[in-house]
Amino acid sequence: MKEDEAEIARQAQWKWLFRSLDQLLRDQRHSEEQLKQLSEAFTHLLKKSHQSLEDCAYQISASANVPSLRSDDFGNSKIISVKSEYVQEFLNFLRELKEGVTQFDWDKIERPNIFIDLTAVHVDGPVTVRLKDNYLVTTLTEFLSPLRVEIYSDANIRFSNTQFRRGLTITWMNAGKLTLSDHLNSYQEEIVVDGSRIQVNSRAESHKCILDWTASTPSSIAADVSIAGCVIERMTFDRRTFEGAFRAIETKFRRIDLLSCHFQGLATFGNCEFIEEPIRFLNSTFSKPLIFSSSNFEKAPDFHGVKFHPNTRFRACRFTAAGSLFKSSCTPADVASYRVLKAHFGQQKDSRQEIVFYALEQRSERSVATGDPVETALSWFQDAVCGYGQTLSRAILVFILWNAVFGAVFQMLPNAFLSVKSQGSIADYPGVALSLQNAFNPLALFSDKGLVELHSLWMYSASLIQALGSIGIVALIILTIRGKFRKGSSSES
Repeated sequence: MKEDEAEIARQAQWKWLFRSLDQLLRDQRHSEEQLKQLSEAFTHLLKKSHQSLEDCAYQISASANVPSLRSDDFGNSKIISVKSEYVQEFLNFLRELKEGVTQFDWDKIERPNIFIDLTAVHVDGPVTVRLKDNYLVTTLTEFLSPLRVEIYSDANIRFSNTQFRRGLTITWMNAGKLTLSDHLNSYQEEIVVDGSRIQVNSRAESHKCILDWTASTPSSIAADVSIAGCVIERMTFDRRTFEGAFRAIETKFRRIDLLSCHFQGLATFGNCEFIEEPIRFLNSTFSKPLIFSSSNFEKAPDFHGVKFHPNTRFRACRFTAAGSLFKSSCTPADVASYRVLKAHFGQQKDSRQEIVFYALEQRSERSVATGDPVETALSWFQDAVCGYGQTLSRAILVFILWNAVFGAVFQMLPNAFLSVKSQGSIADYPGVALSLQNAFNPLALFSDKGLVELHSLWMYSASLIQALGSIGIVALIILTIRGKFRKGSSSES
């Protein structure tokens, strides 16, 4: 009977609060003082949320097989276990009160501070927190079932010493920025951060789901982490261990610092963009492959001190800091970052990946170099012909075009400049014959046995330029073939 009376009293208390709020929102005749009285009354109730929730809580007996959040530092804390439906009722009421307070014009008195405090609460079932310009705090809290957080506008969350037994899902329902402070929490199942639900009309409006996620204390995440369709304004983890997989899809990272972290599972970044600040994985360890696919790096990624898995891959990635053949915005730090990756793939004898970062290193070094102009010119020539050994087809095409241009020019010259020694069909095309001779037998220029006889010093000079260019291009073709197919080369690109 006493339990029934307590339940009736609890329901009466909550009904009064909901009725007061509903009347407040519907009746515009209420004064600011009345609004403040109600909000102050609820703020007082909020500060004593444990006492309020205790009316609908069941006690954890010493013999019950229920995990406890008690610790030596918080030995005097009173942990209460609350059914999820009552917690959901509590959260819904807070949301409605927050919306009512936000809609009111507070021009004479200070707006009440309404936030969600679930400190030292043991929640036995799934709950959904809907945040719109609100603040969620959990300390020494335990969620036995999935926690879902829906973002409707800018919001703040502070999780401290919180245990998530069945996963955490953060979903954007509207555009907004979420600031998430992560301190000594335990994640047993997957963490999902999803901003892909928001539909946008153009790429300029995309990625309005902004996340600022920081964790500066050593801890471990036993669950998988999945991030999709967001803008990560800042992600900072220091000495954190990721026991599960780490996945990021179609996400922009403005700043990501993963310092001395340990990735025990597969780490993948697909269709991601790393903008504004270079991605930093300083002194981190990857026990399984790290894979970037179809991603764009505006600045060189910094992997100093990193221990890679041998199967680390960069597939179809773009490195815009290195720029193009004629324009680059690299810094000396970019050169060092590309050199670190080149050295790793060189040690792994993965020549195809090594060539990619060798090319980026050389291009960025050329952009910051102030030394010998001859070296700069040779570097530019190698980049233009074969991309420092990356593109065999371009090198072959350049060889064909180089000699075709000279052949066309020579063919247009009158017979006073050159003539074919032998008779036959080749005699009708002296320019083509000379171009082929310069390309495949340049020594014939200095021999009496050549197919074409030159009648001017200008023709000798032009032929010599063509021959030297052809020799250089052929040398680069050979080096490119050797680099791509030498022993130890990986078959993946």
